[in-house]
Amino acid sequence: MKLLPQAPVGFPALIELNKLSILSVFCGFCLIWLSWLVVLQTNKKDARLNTERLQLNSKALVNSISENASMVLNVAANQMTYLMREYEEHSQLTDDLNDLCKTQRDIFGYNDVYVANASGNVIASALPMKNPLNIAKWPHFQFHVATATSGMHIGNPVLSKVSGTLSILLSTRINNRDGSFGGIVSIDIQPSDFIQRTDQKSNTEFILVGTDHIIRYRSIKSSEPFSQFSNYLQLFDKVNQKNSGSFDVISPADGHTGHYSYRFITGYPLISIVGSSINSRSTNNLNRASAYLLFGSFSNGVGKVD
Repeated sequence: MKLLPQAPVGFPALIELNKLSILSVFCGFCLIWLSWLVVLQTNKKDARLNTERLQLNSKALVNSISENASMVLNVAANQMTYLMREYEEHSQLTDDLNDLCKTQRDIFGYNDVYVANASGNVIASALPMKNPLNIAKWPHFQFHVATATSGMHIGNPVLSKVSGTLSILLSTRINNRDGSFGGIVSIDIQPSDFIQRTDQKSNTEFILVGTDHIIRYRSIKSSEPFSQFSNYLQLFDKVNQKNSGSFDVISPADGHTGHYSYRFITGYPLISIVGSSINSRSTNNLNRASAYLLFGSFSNGVGKVD
């Protein structure tokens, strides 16, 4: 039996076929965009949770750093007070004074501990000196000559001429019995001594800055002084209102938002700061997922139309 050829598809059938194709494309788009919305919401939630976790972590770290820096300064203040009283009592160099300087350096790991008289001559030092040393023109010595208070002075980071390393000079004034200037006691420490080793992380920035806007320690090297970052200057206004808190800064270099927690160190003109970028990995995943889904929706539409 001979088969008859089928009749060509008529116009009504073509319309029905196109309707099914359009409906299929529409449903494909709906499924893809629904998936995209789910991914979007999930990543937003992850980003929010990561940001909250980062903020809590920064707050914990800044508290830890503040307590460690306060402890370092308190110990140094006690040691300098002990040396100051020893010198004020005898008004001259004693064997005990030299031994105390060396003992303090050995126990606490300071770069150096020394005593200078009213003329600026270093008369006792934990480090052996080949030649006489006069520090009368050094900034921390001149500060105590001009300032009658006996409180601790926290100097700027300098290359120490005594120890030959980058140092912060902590110092206090020695008074004669009549109240006149009698010299200084100074402890030479490394800036990193303020930060516990366990606190240091590669993706977190640690800053110890004075109320004079001068950085004493910064874990991430920068060629610009802290005071030139105009966005950060809001910190000092905040400290005047509240001793601890946080703020966000948009980096001029890469446009990333950084979250900074700060805390004023009680009893000292210093502020500890911990900063981290809040552009989390989930944000990057969100951008990639969005691109993939948009590309998929476009490909699906082209395939169905073809």
